[in-house]
Amino acid sequence: MGLVVNGVFRSYYIDKTGNDITKYFYEEGGVLFSYLAHLCKNESMYYIQALEDSEIFVAKISDFEKIVEGNYQLLLFYKKMIDNVLVIKEEHASSFKLLDSTERYKQFINSYPELEKRLKQCHIASYLGITPVSLSRIRKKSNINK
Repeated sequence: MGLVVNGVFRSYYIDKTGNDITKYFYEEGGVLFSYLAHLCKNESMYYIQALEDSEIFVAKISDFEKIVEGNYQLLLFYKKMIDNVLVIKEEHASSFKLLDSTERYKQFINSYPELEKRLKQCHIASYLGITPVSLSRIRKKSNINK
């Protein structure tokens, strides 16, 4: 697992047709961690990419769990970390079922207010499940309505 000290990362995968699909972004304070891979004792299905010059603290999950064991404060931190990851993942998955692309973009801006300036348009579009051209149209409409 890695704790982002500074910088921005993304997790992504390559789909069957060769498209690069961004699943999540991680900024300062974020934890680079695949809970599913950890629970199933498998490698993560996602790649991690630094999108800026970055610094992270890295630890083996097994070492972290040994430290956490018996330490109530660290155990609470671990629980909050896992809870936060699950909330982010569920919100993102639900957005594809419940929201259109413009609403997903607005949700992204609300969830990551400063991050948009630090990311390439292609990564944001990939995260939203749209093309960069569609994202440009959405941004243009959003600016007109402000």
